[in-house]
Amino acid sequence: MGCVCLWLAALIGDWGSERHPSIGGGSYNLDSFVYSALLILLTGAWSFVALLVGLARRDPTLSGRAFILSGIGMVALVASCWLYGHNLT
Repeated sequence: MGCVCLWLAALIGDWGSERHPSIGGGSYNLDSFVYSALLILLTGAWSFVALLVGLARRDPTLSGRAFILSGIGMVALVASCWLYGHNLT
């Protein structure tokens, strides 16, 4: 587990370098597009899977909890599209 955390810290961290490399390589920069697209895809997938779990459960309590999580995911999806949607153009 420690090795995975160290690897993620190495990938994410900015270690004081003067130059910030782009994700796309070359002279173009894809970081805002890639990060925004991944955020929107993740929140959309979360909402969809939570909705499917809510529909598949027979217990009303568990189904209601899944629907609540799906609603929270939809709010996060709308917020992320509103805040970061301009990066996708």
